[in-house]
Amino acid sequence: MSQCIIGSNMKRNIAIWRQICSNVALKINGKLGGVNSSLAEVERNFFDDEKKSQEKFMFFGADVFHPGDDDKKKGRPSVASVVASINPEATRYAARYSMNQMLRNHTIEEFNLMVLGLVKQYKENNGDFPDQIVFYRQGIGECRILKIMDEEILPLEDELKKLYFYSLKDPPKFTFVIAQKRHHARFVPVNDEDADPNGGNCLPGTVIDTGIVVPQYFTFFLQSHASPLGTACSTYYHVIRNGGDFSKDEMYKLTYKLCFLSARCNLAISHVTPLHYAHYIANQAKHFVSFKEIEEPPRAAPGRGGGHGGRGGRGGRVRGHGGFFPPPPLPERPSRVQDGKYFIVTENMKNQMYFI
Repeated sequence: MSQCIIGSNMKRNIAIWRQICSNVALKINGKLGGVNSSLAEVERNFFDDEKKSQEKFMFFGADVFHPGDDDKKKGRPSVASVVASINPEATRYAARYSMNQMLRNHTIEEFNLMVLGLVKQYKENNGDFPDQIVFYRQGIGECRILKIMDEEILPLEDELKKLYFYSLKDPPKFTFVIAQKRHHARFVPVNDEDADPNGGNCLPGTVIDTGIVVPQYFTFFLQSHASPLGTACSTYYHVIRNGGDFSKDEMYKLTYKLCFLSARCNLAISHVTPLHYAHYIANQAKHFVSFKEIEEPPRAAPGRGGGHGGRGGRGGRVRGHGGFFPPPPLPERPSRVQDGKYFIVTENMKNQMYFI
C-alpha cells in the first residue's frame, strides 16, 4: 500500500498539514480493510415497512470513462467500471472494469458479466443472494435512456432471474437510477434563515421534486453535501426502474444516506458512494488498457485536389486529360478498437478497495 503526496503540500502551515494527514489516514485505513464510517442500525431501515427493511440490500454504481476528442481520433477505447457493496452494512465494496470493443459506445459491453460476478461475490461473503438490488448509473443523458433499457437493464434482469432460479430463490427486486451531475440547475434558499450558515447554500439533504421536474417521471434533485465556498451543485436522479417499490420519500432518504459512506471523506459527498467509487476506478482503469493507434490518412497538398480553395478544382476534384475526376475516397475509419486489451488486478486484490 502506498499514498503519493505532493511535495509542496509538506511545507504548508500546520492546520493544512493536519488535514492532509487525516485524509491520507482515511484512504490507508480503507485500503487495509478498515471502516471509516457506517450507518447506525436504525438508519439501515430503508423502508417504512419493517418487514421490507429486513431484506438484504446490495448497492451498485456504474460509470464509463470516454476519451477526449484527440484520443477518440487515435482509437482510444472507452473504459467501464461497476462497483458494488459486498456486505450488509454497505461499507465494503468490490470493483470490476472492462474495455468496450466498439468505439464511441456509451453502453457497457460486459455489463452482465461484471454485475453477475459481483452478485456471486456477495453470496460468497454473506451466504445468500441479496433480496434487493439498487443500481445507480452515471453518465447517461435522457436521449439514451431507451438504449440503456434495451441493452443493459432488460438483459440483466433476465440473467438475474436465471441465476436465482438455479439457486431456488425468487429473483431480486431490481431498482435502477440514473444520476446526472452535469446540469445547469442551481438552487438557493428563499429565506435566509433556511440557508446553511456556512456559505448560504441550501442545507445538506435538500430535495427539489416539484416545479422544474416532469411530474410524470420519478425524478428529483438532491443536494447532499455542504459547500462553504461557491454555489453548491446538486445531483439529478431519475428512477427508471422501481422494482423495489420505493415511495418517493423512501428513495430520497436512501439516496441521501448513501452519500455518507465514502471511505475517502468524513462528511457527506455530492452523490452516492457507489458512483463515487465507480468514477475513481473508471479513471484509474483507463491506464490499464493498451491499443494500436489509428493512423490519420495523409492530407493532399493544396492545389492537388485536397483543398477547397486550391487550384485542383471545385470541391477537391482533380483535372485530367479527360476532364474533372473526383479524388480517391478516404479509407473508412475502424469502428472497433485495434489490438485492444486490458489488464486486470491480481486475484487477491480484485475484491479489495484498492481504488479509493
